[in-house]
Amino acid sequence: MSAIAADQTVLEVVDLHKSFGDVQVIRGMSMRTHKGDVISIPGASGSGKSTG
Repeated sequence: MSAIAADQTVLEVVDLHKSFGDVQVIRGMSMRTHKGDVISIPGASGSGKSTG
């Protein structure tokens, strides 16, 4: 496995949408992360932040 440079994108999400039935919990989220980035996804309890 090769090393990842600090400026190399390690995860890119474009126009993500997520819903549970009629409830939309993510509407058009886009993001790009790099090695060493720390991210947070805010949301109400039960809104599906850790649901796959």
